[in-house]
Amino acid sequence: DAQQTRRRAQSVAQLAAGAGLPRCVVDVRHEATHNELPSAASLEEAARQALCWLAERYWDGQLAALRGAGGRLRAAARRGGAALIE
Repeated sequence: DAQQTRRRAQSVAQLAAGAGLPRCVVDVRHEATHNELPSAASLEEAARQALCWLAERYWDGQLAALRGAGGRLRAAARRGGAALIE
């Protein structure tokens, strides 16, 4: 993180742990950056876990918000704004 000062800088692993990111994602990133590209199986597992993390931390909440907005639009349409949902 470019905003960190040297004295208080945190490692990528610490930042990722704070965000709840699966450790295998951090490990794959570290291996690919500093050593060799991990195996296809390791990359696939890290991708699977990253997608699950995104679903739980972001996509599920976005879906709930969109569903809520749709309900509010339908209610507004029933009150006289029928053009809102056509």
